[in-house]
This record gives sequence, structure tokens and C-alpha cells, in this order.
Amino acid sequence: MREFKSLGLEHHGSNAETVKPNTSAGCRENNSVTICSPYLSVVIDCNLFYTIQSGRITSFFQMRKRKNSSERKDVEVLGKRLRSDVNVKPQEVQPEVINGRSPMGIFDRLPDHIFDTFAENCSWRSLAKVAQTSRTCAVRIVNFIRRDVCVNRFVRDSEIYGITKTKTTVDNPFTNLGHLCRTVFYASECSQQLLQFCTKVSAKITDLKSWSRFLFNISTLIASSSGNFDHCKQIIDLVLEMKITWINEDNVVKKRAIREFISEVVHSQQAGDLQKEEMKVREVIRDLVIDQTHLDDQQQAIWMTCLMRTFPKLQQQARLLMIALAPTMKEGVSDVIDWRSLCDRDVSDQNDAELRIKPLALFISKLSTLNVSRDRSMSWTNTELFNLIEEVSTCPEPWAFDNFIAFLIQEPLLIPIALTARMTHDYVEEAGNLVSAMKTLLFRWNIDVKKALSDAFTSTMKSLSVNLRREFLSSVHEAHARSIKSLVTSTRVEIQEEMKAQAEFNPLLQEVIILL
Repeated sequence: MREFKSLGLEHHGSNAETVKPNTSAGCRENNSVTICSPYLSVVIDCNLFYTIQSGRITSFFQMRKRKNSSERKDVEVLGKRLRSDVNVKPQEVQPEVINGRSPMGIFDRLPDHIFDTFAENCSWRSLAKVAQTSRTCAVRIVNFIRRDVCVNRFVRDSEIYGITKTKTTVDNPFTNLGHLCRTVFYASECSQQLLQFCTKVSAKITDLKSWSRFLFNISTLIASSSGNFDHCKQIIDLVLEMKITWINEDNVVKKRAIREFISEVVHSQQAGDLQKEEMKVREVIRDLVIDQTHLDDQQQAIWMTCLMRTFPKLQQQARLLMIALAPTMKEGVSDVIDWRSLCDRDVSDQNDAELRIKPLALFISKLSTLNVSRDRSMSWTNTELFNLIEEVSTCPEPWAFDNFIAFLIQEPLLIPIALTARMTHDYVEEAGNLVSAMKTLLFRWNIDVKKALSDAFTSTMKSLSVNLRREFLSSVHEAHARSIKSLVTSTRVEIQEEMKAQAEFNPLLQEVIILL
């Protein structure tokens, strides 16, 4: 009896496959053996086994080396040790000629289920190498991925990884399967099959952060290559249907779908009514998108857009963004979202602004740079961004004025959006007040006023008509005059601060006059 390892197949336990010599005369003449197991019953040419180089997985495909003289001697010695009824003579083990253009290599001579058994016992990365040998191999591996045996294997591997939490990519099933799926997608255009696989696995996976990383990598790849972001929306739907563990107020452990959980929080009557639930939703969103450091700005913007637009109203989208990125505070031993932080307490300095305000400004800035020209449903217009900024900065109540100014300063890309919309909708005086407050706050933080506002100011001027440009500059000068007038009863330090800030801002005003 010989263990059936010649094709790289290993089975453990009582059901391990064995090879029985076939003692019939016809079989001896043809050098064939019979495989007997609960799963396999095939007859394979013995010559086939001696042409396989078992050291590398790609040895099963394309190239076959001829044996040198020393290898022939080894075969001769081996032949003497075999039982007489399956003895192989040296002249009978010459490598069989296989067509180099055969897409499946040696597996063209074997039943289909042999390949599936082979795939089941290979590592994910080894299968990726096999998929690269031909398009036919890639399609066969796609069919394997769709089978329940592959789903169960991946779930089992992910559970082991969840316990060990090894950081090496060699043992990370999410990384390895992602590498395999990226390979077979390019080879066989199997996006729909991949989505079916993800649907099966999502119901069984508990490691949300790792699973979403796998999903987002794959679907972003599909979207970037095809320009179709429907897959991203379908993936988000899959993720939202996943169940998370939740301990309610009665300390009863329950599992609830992510969609149901987020919907309850977003639709609550007042922000802060469901503090524990809000923090759980914050944790989920950060695991899904914000803390996924492998995603670039465009990918993060795509996924957050998909997530936000599962809710139709802009107010709900703004609350979801605030839940994910608003400042937090301690209440007892637990962290809760500090909804009043930006409404009641002005920023004290630049560091305070970066801690409490910059995360929100940065993420909205990412949305503004999202460039998906082939799918308008994934893009944000300046009007939509302006409305989103207004909803965020009034959630749950209007922010302190200095906090809103700090919000714009943190990401200058947002300044033209805020100013242009106000000028277009006849809020000229408000636009001038924003500019005046920005240059004063920048001076107070020892930031070069001209350098910080130059691009934003020029972009705003170019987006306006000639008449609106004149009105805009006029409103800026009037806002400065009002500031000086209001400081008449103030201290000398405050007056000097305003005058010095204006002096740093004047060179920029001189430069943009040519645009009139």
C-alpha cells in the first residue's frame, strides 16, 4: 500500500486515500494502479507519477523535465524494491510528452473532482500561483471558491486566525484569500461569483474588521477596473446584514444586524438619547472604514459615501458622520459622544482644534476630492457638500462661531465651498465675516495668513462672476471695518491683533484685484 501523495493530496484519519495495485494482466501491461477510497475510484497511469516533481506546486503544469542518468539509476533501484506485480522497468518510466499548450497541464488527464480535492488541500497563495498558469485554471479555481467546502474552510481558518491574531500575512486567511481573489478576477472576470462567495461567508464571519478589509480590497479592485460601483453598494449591503453581539440594558446578550443597529441610532429623536448604542455604532463604523489604514483617501471616501447614502436624508447622513468622528468624553467609566463640545466650548488653541475638529473637517475634505466621473451616484457636488457642512456644524445645535472658523481653517479645500455658496445665495455679509474671522484666528495661531488663505481665496474669486467678485471684496473690507469699530472699547492688545492680522492679509487682497 502506498499513500496517495504524488498529486499533493493529503488526507488524515481513517478515510485517507490509498493506492491498491491492480493485479489484472491488462493493468500490469499498461502500468496502471487503482485508487480506492470513499471519495475516489479512478485508474491512473503509473507513468504519470514519475513525471511529477513534487517539490513545487507549479510542477503539475506546462513543463516536464527529462530524467538524467542518475535519476534513471534511482528508478532502477526503486523498481527492485516494489512488489513484483507493479514493478516498473527503467525503460518504461520515460516522461510522457504533454502538449505545452494544455491549459490544465496534468489535470487534463484526471477527473474534475481530483482537481477540487487538490485545491482543497493547497494553501490560498499556492492556488493563486496555479490560477496564473492559465485562464482555464483560474475558472476552475473560481468554481472551487463558490463551493461550500471552500466557504467552510475559510471560516475555519478565520476562526483560528481570530484566536491567534498573528500579524504575519503568511498566516492571515483574509490577506491570502484576497490575494487569490484578485488573481482570479483579473483572469476570469468573476465579479458575480465572488459576490456570491462573499454572501455565503458574511453570515458566518465574526471578525468584522478583517472581513471588511478583505471585502473592500476586492470590491475596490472591481470598481476601479470596471468603473462600476454597484459592487461597492452590494458589498455594503452585505456588511450591513452581518450580525454583531450586543448586551442590552438587562445584560442579555443578543445578536443584531448592523443595519438595524445603525438605523435605530440615526433615527433616534435626539442625539445622545442612546449613548451606549451610539458608541457601538461608532466602533462599527471605525472598524469598517475610518480605521482601515490600508485604504487610501479615495477608497475611504467611496466606502463612507456608500454607508452614508444608505440613509436618504442629509440630516441622517450628518448625524452618522458625527457619531463616527465627533469628540468624546468620559461619563463614569465609559466613553460617550460629547454632542455639546463644539456648541458650547470654543477652541482654545490650534492643538485643541486638531483634536476636536480636524477629524470631521478632514473626512469631509476627502469626500470633496472623490472623483468618480463614471458613476454620479458616488460623487458629491459642491452644493451637496455645502449642505452637509451646514448640517454637521448645526448638529445637534449650531456650533460656536470660532469653532466653525477653525473647522474651515483645518481643511482649506472647504473654504471655497463655504464662501461661494454664501455669495451665490446672497449671504454676502456673512461671507465677509467668515474671511475676517479666519485671518484673525490664523494670526492668533502664528500661521502665515497669506500662505494659508491664498489658494482658497483665489479659488473662491475664480468661481464667482465679476460682479460677485466685487461684492465679495467689498464685504471683506466692510467686515474688517466692523471689527475695528467693535473693538473701540476693547483692550489695546485686541486692537493691535486685528490691525496686524489685516496687515498680513492685505498683500493677498492686492494680488486678487487683477481678477476683477
